[in-house]
Amino acid sequence: MSRDNLVHRFGALTPQQEARLQGASLDTLSRWFKASLTAPSIDAALAN
Repeated sequence: MSRDNLVHRFGALTPQQEARLQGASLDTLSRWFKASLTAPSIDAALAN
């Protein structure tokens, strides 16, 4: 998942969101990316 895509869609990420992205597995990143396509917010996308 591209951090740039998330920033483009949702705006600046918090330090906590940045840390979650850095520590996430590839499976989790894939799940979050798919969720981010339709999620109303970054929090909703990262909740999946």
